[in-house]
Amino acid sequence: MNVLRKIGNLIASPPQKAEDGRDQWPSRTAYLLASCGGAVGMGNMLRYPSQVYNDNGLQWFVPFLMAVFFLAIPAMALEIAAGNAYRGGTVVAYNSISRRMKGIGFSLNYVGFVVVIYFLPILSWAMVYFQKTFTNNLPWAGNTENRFMYEAVGAVNPDTSGRWVVYPGVSLDGRLVGWNAFTWFTVWPCMLRGVGLTGRVVYFTMGLPVIMGIIRIGRGVSLPNASEGIKLYFASWHSSKLAGTRIWRDAVSQVFFSTGVVPGLPPPWSLFASSFRFLTAPSSVTSSWMESTDGSTTSASFSSFGPNALLLGIIVGHTGAPWAGAVAGFGLYFICLTASLILGKAPDAHGAPRLMSKNKLISAFYYVALYSGNQLRHNLNSVIGNGKNWSLPFLWAPMLRYVSGPVLAIIFSLAYPSFEEVKNDPLYILGFIIAHLLLVWRVIGFVFPRWFNVFIIPERRDNWKQPYAPNVLRGTTEGEEATKADAGMSSGDTSMSNKGVKI
Repeated sequence: MNVLRKIGNLIASPPQKAEDGRDQWPSRTAYLLASCGGAVGMGNMLRYPSQVYNDNGLQWFVPFLMAVFFLAIPAMALEIAAGNAYRGGTVVAYNSISRRMKGIGFSLNYVGFVVVIYFLPILSWAMVYFQKTFTNNLPWAGNTENRFMYEAVGAVNPDTSGRWVVYPGVSLDGRLVGWNAFTWFTVWPCMLRGVGLTGRVVYFTMGLPVIMGIIRIGRGVSLPNASEGIKLYFASWHSSKLAGTRIWRDAVSQVFFSTGVVPGLPPPWSLFASSFRFLTAPSSVTSSWMESTDGSTTSASFSSFGPNALLLGIIVGHTGAPWAGAVAGFGLYFICLTASLILGKAPDAHGAPRLMSKNKLISAFYYVALYSGNQLRHNLNSVIGNGKNWSLPFLWAPMLRYVSGPVLAIIFSLAYPSFEEVKNDPLYILGFIIAHLLLVWRVIGFVFPRWFNVFIIPERRDNWKQPYAPNVLRGTTEGEEATKADAGMSSGDTSMSNKGVKI
């Protein structure tokens, strides 16, 4: 046994330990490769070419790059920073921000479970093809679609003659079952020793797709008439496509599919990274660009009227007239905003930007609309922005709240007209229900946050209970004194009414 243990330690030595006892990535390179591994996969190597083919032309990059910069990078920064600063997975990290955000963290894990259900069967289809490539005459030559549908996948044509689509045949294919089991097994040894072994495995799992991609590019440009295909990709422009909704929906969905953020991978990745050598320029830019997306539609906004206005506008717009939805959504937003400004009271503590502290209404607007995200940025930067690490910029929180969230809600609503065409298909109905459970988990987490305590160890369930005060870093001594003063627990001159720390 000692010999086997020595061999195991030689192949995969135990990972280094952080101050809090957690494992650490063996190197920054290993972390970056693991982060980028979510991008270099089927989403980019298989799905992306098909999306570009359907929406060919330079105009494709307009919505695609907008999704990367306005949706992907801000949300990626949130998840990486939260996981690293609060040293936990998705549920723990979001619970540390606010106990009513546990549902968001759980919904990200839920997406991961849903994805693997259909992702691994796709890998088994690919393995069947890989198995057949060792023959001289490829069996699918000249009849690719039928070979794929009926031999690799084992599909059975549905009956569409009635009101409802019926799938008459269900069976198990021994090859696909075997390849599924093999795929699950290969995942297990890659995680057996934690990030110590995973940090070595990624050199192969990340390096091989890169090499294959280079080979595919070389092979593609060497084919006859390759220049015509390149022109179709880069040298053509179709303005009419930008006027439709398909290209925008395809671009955003592609950005979603190309990332590991949707199933909540960045927080677990980053919690194994040291806070003091983490968000440097290479790591933040590379991981954000390679992953380039996020499915988390909320930021550090604790006001509820913004999301409610979006939801109301979408519901009214799809059940009635589009203009009515716009009026309902924006109307509710401005009504609630006006009520907040009139009824709310801005804190007496100093710390608001100078331009927004001269007028009472403007100061109240800052605390209602901008303060929570800006304060979260300061709290995260106090942990991750040390040394040579990059800090989150001041535009990060407003962009996440007022650009990323509304845009994702609009893109989400564009899926409803497409569902009308397939609402008699049980598979699409099942997918529709599974997708909307995401919203259910988030609502439950907001209304009944204790229901998700089962996913958090008892020692960390109260992480959200940290001392706080306006314009004071969360968890600091000043915040603790201010909390006691507000609760009437202190005596003497301990009031923080005019002792806000400007940050």
